Amino acid sequence: MKTINQANVREIHITDPSYDRSLMVSVWNELARNDSELIKTWSPSNVVIGFTALRSTTIKGFSMASTMSSEIIKHPQGTKAETLRTWYVILSI
Repeated sequence: MKTINQANVREIHITDPSYDRSLMVSVWNELARNDSELIKTWSPSNVVIGFTALRSTTIKGFSMASTMSSEIIKHPQGTKAETLRTWYVILSI
């Protein structure tokens, strides 16, 4: 008898209105079940979200995929996150 392992996967599309493409991030297993559901509640507030330990892939064009050590971080700290927040505020004016 064969055992079939089933994995959960969610595709998160990161968009920027100034570009005609989006970046797809595929998250797997626990990130797909738990953390990606949280993103739905964060998205209306235009929150900066950070991803750690992603790997690049060429499936469906260029995209990123989670690994066993990936995390999704709400309100990441650091200069790059702060630059992104400032960019968004200026763009929204």
